[in-house]
Amino acid sequence: MMKRTNTLHPFLETVLNALRGLEMDPEIGPGGRSVRWVFLTRKGAYPFTFALGETDEIVTLTLEVLQGVPEDRRFAVCEFLVRVNTGKFPGALVMDAATGDIRYRLVLDLAGSTLSEEMVRRYLAYAVAKTDRSFEGLHAVVHAGHHPAEASSASASSSTPRSPPPPPATPSPRRICSALPVAYGDHPRALWEPFARLILEAAYEATLAAAVLNARRTGNPTVFLTLLGGGAFGNDRSWILDALRRALRLYRTAPLQAVVVAYRHRDPAVDAMIRELEADAGKTR
Repeated sequence: MMKRTNTLHPFLETVLNALRGLEMDPEIGPGGRSVRWVFLTRKGAYPFTFALGETDEIVTLTLEVLQGVPEDRRFAVCEFLVRVNTGKFPGALVMDAATGDIRYRLVLDLAGSTLSEEMVRRYLAYAVAKTDRSFEGLHAVVHAGHHPAEASSASASSSTPRSPPPPPATPSPRRICSALPVAYGDHPRALWEPFARLILEAAYEATLAAAVLNARRTGNPTVFLTLLGGGAFGNDRSWILDALRRALRLYRTAPLQAVVVAYRHRDPAVDAMIRELEADAGKTR
């Protein structure tokens, strides 16, 4: 639930009202100096924040795009970001050199000026459009080893939107989970496996539990699931599928419609797991 504060700055009060106008339910950060929520598109879910700077005349819009780019891909990603940070969209995609985290950032100097709700909606639209336009190319560089020039050229151009699209009629809360960063450690994978499996099982089980509660509250039974930790974090595919299979079996009688999301191509192992679960369900009817 959103907590109100009496010290919310007028700029952030405007942000709050603009997001409510888009049927969002934003949260107020510590000290009333930020407003945050998650924007969902067909390509990704982007946690975003409007925050006051060191002075109250500065407001920064930040979208979280991708976490933990592997060190051996960071130089290529930097080149890709330089190439896509041109054009008519304000703000820029930037990477933290220490962590490899990628964010969109737009700094607004509002000294002596006002911030309207239409401006908030438009700036958010710019941020989402720029990030979405670069999404596939960015993942191609990070995960598929594509050359930055090739990936940036392949990024589809996008017209400048006037405002973000309206959210779904039935709310779809996001549950942002993380697996263990197995690929980043120096220890043998066998030592990671018990703990990594436990984290995966907890993540999927908790997500389906939250989906049941959301279905009761909103009437929306759909839950979208990804193969958690199977990319840069290096969790073994069998660990992920075992955890996912376990959670789906635990909630096999729940009134849910589970959808496993794939990146670019269907996964034959996921298809086989789904057929297995459907066959098991048929035997118990």
